[in-house]
Amino acid sequence: MYKKVRMLFGLTLAIILTACNAKGNNSTDNALAEYEAWIESIEEQNAGKYKINSEIEVSIVRTSKPVISETGEVLGNAYYDRPVVSGDSETAKKINQFFEQEERDWLEGEAGRLTGYYEDYYLSFCEDVKFMCERYGEEEVAEYPLRYAIDSRIMFLSDDLLSILQTVNYFSGHCNWHYYGSTFDLKTGELIPIDALVDITPSKMKEIVGDAGEMYDVLEGDNYEIDYETDNHGYTIAMNYEYYYDGDHYFIIVNQGDRPGIIQADGEIREWNGEWGDQYKVATFEYTVDMQNERWKKDYY
Repeated sequence: MYKKVRMLFGLTLAIILTACNAKGNNSTDNALAEYEAWIESIEEQNAGKYKINSEIEVSIVRTSKPVISETGEVLGNAYYDRPVVSGDSETAKKINQFFEQEERDWLEGEAGRLTGYYEDYYLSFCEDVKFMCERYGEEEVAEYPLRYAIDSRIMFLSDDLLSILQTVNYFSGHCNWHYYGSTFDLKTGELIPIDALVDITPSKMKEIVGDAGEMYDVLEGDNYEIDYETDNHGYTIAMNYEYYYDGDHYFIIVNQGDRPGIIQADGEIREWNGEWGDQYKVATFEYTVDMQNERWKKDYY
């Protein structure tokens, strides 16, 4: 009986892992046929973790807080890849403090943007690990560890701008992906909204977002803000900060459908070329991270 349970667990997680690492499909609108699926090379992976401009270095440092069995086996991988800016300038301090706070929130499970503003998120993950161990046994869970992870990449660095993309993966019998962009003005260390970089308005953003959900209908006039309520409290998403930039295109992040919370659905990214009229182009894709080699995969659909 135990052998059958193990086989069922392994098969179930193998199916979930396959879906988790191969979401979406490679189809795209005919007008966007130039956009193709992409798998990160080792060189691209390394470049995404370290960049340098004329004044600073930016690197990615991992902090781990795994769930370990009494025999020392990893039952749940929990980590945060934190962007770090070199130097002791006020700009470097502001940016580093931003990510240090988010790292604490993630690994302590505090309510914040990375947890969909739900509290005790890390504790919930630990409870999921315990449940799976009780149901299938620690040996089997150790073979397919659960995952509570933030993977980060430096998408763009110039003397003026730093743009970071973070993928959030919660894998515990279900597998969810969400995305968070942070673009900083390197003169001030402050987050910079997309409308400070390119010609866009709330109504134009709504056009880019498309049919993501009725909640985005409030994007009009000069309003970029979307209000939400969770079981704990209300919060606001400022959509003009929900993006990243790669030096060429702008990537608007759509994490929420009509139901709030990180756990309910997967996020999407709208890739926009920054143009309007006849030159306007937009495509939708998702990132996943291979759980074995941690290389990123992009699928358009």
